[in-house]
Amino acid sequence: MNILTDKKKLIQILFGLAFIILIANIVADKLGVKHYTPVESSVSAEKINSKYLQALKNYGIQTQWIIKQKHYKSDDDSLLYKYKIKVPNDLPIALLINEITDSLDNSNVKIQSKEIKIGGETQLKIFSGDNLKLQAVFNYNDDIVRKSGLVSLIIRGIENINDDEFNSLLKSPERFAVLLTPSKDSKNRINQIINDQKEPLVLISDESTDLDYKMRAGFSDNRIRNSIRAIISDYSEAAFFVIDDKSKIYFSPAMKIIKDVLDRGKIKYFNLSSCSYLKPADKIEMEKQFEEYVKKLDTDNKSLILLTPDELDTIIPDLIKFRKTGYKFVRPSVLFDKIQGSN
Repeated sequence: MNILTDKKKLIQILFGLAFIILIANIVADKLGVKHYTPVESSVSAEKINSKYLQALKNYGIQTQWIIKQKHYKSDDDSLLYKYKIKVPNDLPIALLINEITDSLDNSNVKIQSKEIKIGGETQLKIFSGDNLKLQAVFNYNDDIVRKSGLVSLIIRGIENINDDEFNSLLKSPERFAVLLTPSKDSKNRINQIINDQKEPLVLISDESTDLDYKMRAGFSDNRIRNSIRAIISDYSEAAFFVIDDKSKIYFSPAMKIIKDVLDRGKIKYFNLSSCSYLKPADKIEMEKQFEEYVKKLDTDNKSLILLTPDELDTIIPDLIKFRKTGYKFVRPSVLFDKIQGSN
């Protein structure tokens, strides 16, 4: 009897423990925090369409070049948008496809592109959730041109930055020229500028204090000739000389001597006043100035703009944006070649 009683008690204890464990699990389940990551199985056609159109806009595709076609097929319920796109000849269709792909950086979107005609018609299809969401055909068109212009960036004030900042400036992938005030320091930098595929320009003004290059309105004719010849010799690799036409020496008899020496040596030069500046301002206002300046350029207009190294850093995002839409940022030698070629 004792044995049976003990077994009965053991069974009761085990059932009791099981019940307690069950209750504990239920309570833990109720109180426990669970994190669910919603999975987007399909991206809407509207969202895809919006990003697609923005990608086209990023590359300067105008509204009138985008033709939306009616869709009648009932078997593609999710296909709301079919397009025919006219593409200017200066814009590779492959770049447009890449921009669209980057804008739809989503694992739930698949993009298929196929060149129907070599160097011409290309078909694009965008899928999500195994459904075709958007379809487009791109064709080059000889009759359309993106709004654009040529801009040459000239960096001034490098005498105010140290060697590390100067090295960093030259490593920028952007194409620009560097304006040098004649001095021993700038002379030592000219080879580095050329090696980093930037263009050196030399400023002719009252600013140089180096005895070999110093020029002032009251100097003798021989002193002026010797100074300008020394500059020409030491900066023989300069792409252009830039004359400060607001300096005192410009309005003196010395300028006739300077130009005569430059002309005899067939040295290319232009006036500093042909360049535009950004007015000192905060980052946002400076970006706005640059944007307004570039937007004023009509197709095939050509302009020079002077920037400090800090100003260049500020406008880089806008520069990239404008380059996408068709504007070209080139070195002064390219710009002046274009000007001469159009005359």
